[in-house]
Amino acid sequence: MIERRPTRDARMFVAFDAEVPPAAGLGEVSWVSSEGLVLVPPRLRSRLEVQNGGEVAFLTNHSSGRIEILSQREFLDVLGPAEEDA
Repeated sequence: MIERRPTRDARMFVAFDAEVPPAAGLGEVSWVSSEGLVLVPPRLRSRLEVQNGGEVAFLTNHSSGRIEILSQREFLDVLGPAEEDA
């Protein structure tokens, strides 16, 4: 049986039930379940324009080696114009 539940309930199923404070002013901590479910704090969802869900991209920044999360719009900007648009 499938049951739709609030996202906040996901923590009960991934053994992560504590609220994590912001990391010394660096931003909120998100987490990933073993199934790949990513929980992103509301402020970041708003910034990424995925308040109610949506596509994001994870890219490696080749100059720093860090993983970055981009909104769909930001990702398309990185890709540049399509060949037919160029």
